[in-house]
Amino acid sequence: MFLAFGLFIVACGFTHLMEVVVLWKPLYWVSGDIKLVAAVASVVTVIALPGLIPEIHEMVTAAHLSEDRRLRLERANTELQSLSVHIMSVRDAEQRRIARELHDGGGQYLAAIKMSSEVALEESRA
Repeated sequence: MFLAFGLFIVACGFTHLMEVVVLWKPLYWVSGDIKLVAAVASVVTVIALPGLIPEIHEMVTAAHLSEDRRLRLERANTELQSLSVHIMSVRDAEQRRIARELHDGGGQYLAAIKMSSEVALEESRA
């Protein structure tokens, strides 16, 4: 199909060129031969094209579907990055909360135990 269409385009270009050349030199047979090549290429293209229309339609549909999937993938990736940032933020906040509870609650208990043990130690010595 590509070759037939390419040949048709080139032959059409040479047909136009020969129209100009024929003005100065009567090369009618060469001009006619080039027109024949253009006509044959045109007919081959016209015959081959209807059979390719379903494939062309399929390729266009696949391209649109691919683009749609690419856009959905980009949106999902953006959402995933946003969720990842949110999870990291929540995790950091929870770690700070746990550290604060361990420091504040555990520290108070340890201080109380230390004071109680010191008092008990002094009483046992006395």
